[in-house]
Amino acid sequence: MATIPKQEYRDRMVKFQANLQAAGLDAALVHGNEADCASVRYLSEYWPTFE
Repeated sequence: MATIPKQEYRDRMVKFQANLQAAGLDAALVHGNEADCASVRYLSEYWPTFE
C-alpha cells in the first residue's frame, strides 16, 4: 500500500486554511466517524475507530 508523504498533509492543511480565510471564516468543523472518515483522513491521516 502506498503511503502519502507527511508534506502532502501539511500542504492540504495550508490550502484548507487559505480557503477558510478567503471565505471569511475563523474555523471549520470537520466530522468523521468509523463509517465515513474521508474528510478527516484527507486533512489529518487520522482514522477514527470505535470499539
